Amino acid sequence: MSFNKVICLVLAVIMMLCVVSCGTSTKKGSNEHVDSTTPAESQPSVVDDRILDIIDLLSAYGATSSSVNQRNPLFIPSTSAVEVTLSPSKELSFLDKSDMFSYRGSVKRNLADVIIHKYENQGTSFMVYENGNLCQISNSENGILNIELDVLSQDAIKQKVEGALSKLVDFKDFSLDIVSPLSTEPESSEKYTRYYMYTKSVNGYVTEWITYIIRNDGTLLSFGNEAIPNLDESKLKQIDKEYENELLMLKLKDIYETKGTMTVSGYTLEYKDAVMYEGTMYIKYGNIEVQVKNTDGSTSNKHCHNLLIPITSLIPAE
Repeated sequence: MSFNKVICLVLAVIMMLCVVSCGTSTKKGSNEHVDSTTPAESQPSVVDDRILDIIDLLSAYGATSSSVNQRNPLFIPSTSAVEVTLSPSKELSFLDKSDMFSYRGSVKRNLADVIIHKYENQGTSFMVYENGNLCQISNSENGILNIELDVLSQDAIKQKVEGALSKLVDFKDFSLDIVSPLSTEPESSEKYTRYYMYTKSVNGYVTEWITYIIRNDGTLLSFGNEAIPNLDESKLKQIDKEYENELLMLKLKDIYETKGTMTVSGYTLEYKDAVMYEGTMYIKYGNIEVQVKNTDGSTSNKHCHNLLIPITSLIPAE
């Protein structure tokens, strides 16, 4: 994930828009590289049925180029507004502190199949899942918690925050993937701010994200727990990695080799996230770089928009 994308993600957290990351984000930075081990066919005459259910996940700008073949292009916004009738106020708790919050609307996180309700109280924004669990809490001015910091190193701050949030998260189940500065002040300044992102994975597929933003003065500005309810993690353990690679190569060849101007030799992807979309579990393959050989003998890299593959397509039939 590029630095600019991380910054955009973090700004979205601060403005209390639902992320991806998660997530923003993710396993973010894994950079898995795969080379083709099968001969490339420049103009496949028959489409393998196994790739027909794969979604070409578009950005807000649409298709990458008219020179590539996208059989199933789809733009899925990160969130959509939903109409929900709820009480105008609700008592919400963060750690040992409770307060009354006013209801401010609801959104559906489209790649999680979950509705999130937003509440506010004097600059603090509180988001909860339908089951009442905390999704995100933030206050970009006064913060949501004060933590005493003795040493201002990245690792020392991490240990202090993990200790303060241990009632909410078992950090042993997560790995720290990103630490990013968010301010232009000197690193020794009290206003210097850092963003931390952790991920939890099953068989190499990210299933949950933890994020927080903290200043050097010990003010915790935000905390988020992005999870996907109703995710069947047992299916992630059934994925055959060789079969998965074969399916990805088939799809990438179908995208880039159909017009006969290039052949695919391999790919690199940044993360693999488990997601839910309209009741179906998918794996999201993010930030794919495709290595191709052109007809003139030169080589180049192509950026493929993210792909969504149904979990059922990744588990070979017995």
